[in-house]
Amino acid sequence: MSFMKSAKKPFSFPFSFASMRFTYPLFIALFVLSGFQAHSQIRLIVLDQYNLKKGDTIRANLSSHVHLQSESAPRSTTTLSTDIQLFHKGKNINLNSFISQDHALLKYKPELTGPSFLEISQQTFGEYTKEEYLTNLKEQGLTAIAKQLEPILNDNYKVKDSAVFYTKSLVSPEKSKPFSKEPITKAHEITLKNTPFGASYGDELSALLTLNGKALPNAPVILYVKAKSGNIISELLSSDADGMLSVKLDIEGVYFLQHFSIAEVSTNNEIKSLWTTFSFEFLNTVHRRETFAEFGF
Repeated sequence: MSFMKSAKKPFSFPFSFASMRFTYPLFIALFVLSGFQAHSQIRLIVLDQYNLKKGDTIRANLSSHVHLQSESAPRSTTTLSTDIQLFHKGKNINLNSFISQDHALLKYKPELTGPSFLEISQQTFGEYTKEEYLTNLKEQGLTAIAKQLEPILNDNYKVKDSAVFYTKSLVSPEKSKPFSKEPITKAHEITLKNTPFGASYGDELSALLTLNGKALPNAPVILYVKAKSGNIISELLSSDADGMLSVKLDIEGVYFLQHFSIAEVSTNNEIKSLWTTFSFEFLNTVHRRETFAEFGF
């Protein structure tokens, strides 16, 4: 496969990742996949609390969401802008006035009944060496994408990455209330198709990956699970031919589905990248395992 170098052009990866999905038994996966990104830099915004009840406060640290850094990982990025919306009962509530002056913390006390979605959009800029940028992609399991970029990036320039990080989180789910199954935006988004509320160990949820309003097939999606112990475990998934994903609930904790896409790349290493993340919390309410009630050690 070859790419012609132009001043700037759309960038895509037309190959299939279907064969890359890991299907190890869970006990093995915990050891293998926990090391899968143990030396990489990942970007996750974690809420202080999910499954909010009436009177609870939404809190999120908007700046310290880069975890597991290493010498090979890119340096911290600069946040250029942050926009936060709360979607509740068909209404769009702007929460930008509830962001701290240093743009590092969100604190908002809503009156919620039924499912709501918190949407955080951030524009960032980072400058890295070519090796730093590619190594971090590989350490996150995005080796195929790194290999496609390697011959395109110019060794004589730093990589200047202008990124859009979009995070959507499910808060205050209720089994008796209607669950939103449709994308909020028509841009880059992961949409959960069924609710994790009331689920038990071994249940599976489905999600749809879309880009510009269209399903994105055969695309790599990384699943991160932050267990109650604080450990982060990861698995590389792939969307099917219809852009659908299947997520098995084996561990209690916060689940993050994350997809990375490159919109543009130029011959002087200017990159426009897109990250979309969907997060929710799984709390087993049906039964407990006889042993290993919570994985992640």
